[in-house]
Amino acid sequence: VFRAWGARSNDTLRDLMEQQLDNALDSIAAWHGKYPEQLGAAEDVRGLKQVLADHKGKDIVPTIEALAQAVADRVPTGRPNGPAQRAPLILVFDQLEELLRSRDTRSERETGKLGAEILALIGDLYVRDSPLRMLISMRVEYLHALRPLDRSVARLSERCHYLEAMNTDDAREVVTLVSESPGVI
Repeated sequence: VFRAWGARSNDTLRDLMEQQLDNALDSIAAWHGKYPEQLGAAEDVRGLKQVLADHKGKDIVPTIEALAQAVADRVPTGRPNGPAQRAPLILVFDQLEELLRSRDTRSERETGKLGAEILALIGDLYVRDSPLRMLISMRVEYLHALRPLDRSVARLSERCHYLEAMNTDDAREVVTLVSESPGVI
């Protein structure tokens, strides 16, 4: 999950993505520490960390594709009413507007250089044939910034799901649902 963008002025997109991928793997390792019954999680994290280390400093697209392939190569997960299926790597770009309106813009309506690079990366990853899925979360007033993806992501506007603002009671219900449902993330 890419959430805390925190870009420094000299960070490149590759630097940010490597940092976020490494942070995500650290989070998985911490999760495994809480739930050791999830067999293989520690080994998976070590393998993914090695893939990330092997690609450090290289182009980020092959790095992400290598991570996606490493996830897909794991043991297939059985489905209750269907055949075994390999799990894809799912990249969640949470609060993407934070990156789109990063330090190199003059106004909130502009997408800066770094924002344009992340949109190009998302478009590039989308058109590739890799075991990868992406979820973008952002505030609706920044939806205009996704226009550059219209060329690579067909019918993007039809793929948007709009959520109403959550009130405090809704947030409690979600937390209760998650805490009472093992395996729900």
